[in-house]
Amino acid sequence: MRFSLNSETSGTKKENAAILDELEMITEEKFSNCFQCAKCSAGCPASEYMDLYPHQVILMAKLGLFERIFESKSIWICTCCFACGSRCPQDLDPARIMEGFRLIALRKTESRPEVYPFKGEIPRQAYVAHYRKNFK
Repeated sequence: MRFSLNSETSGTKKENAAILDELEMITEEKFSNCFQCAKCSAGCPASEYMDLYPHQVILMAKLGLFERIFESKSIWICTCCFACGSRCPQDLDPARIMEGFRLIALRKTESRPEVYPFKGEIPRQAYVAHYRKNFK
């Protein structure tokens, strides 16, 4: 596990509820259905470069730890290749959730970190999607 979970919380209940509402409106995903099987993370071709695995991002969202998610590079590294969604037994699409967090982060800060951690081969679709999402 790459992060430790403590009693840290972020934002007020009102702020967290607003983020949840915005995220569900953007993604149309009910990530509360996730039961943390981690199949999304196991199938993600970019997970080795992430500081939070996709299932961990969903867990942190369920716990209201949004600032940790927004500080994470994982939402920028996700290539939206949809390998995660194809493996989810709950029919969730973690790529859409990552995309939703990226959109909210851009609305909050209007800047994006320059992240290109890939070394070696990744699926072509993931490579193209990463460039589409991370470079202007």
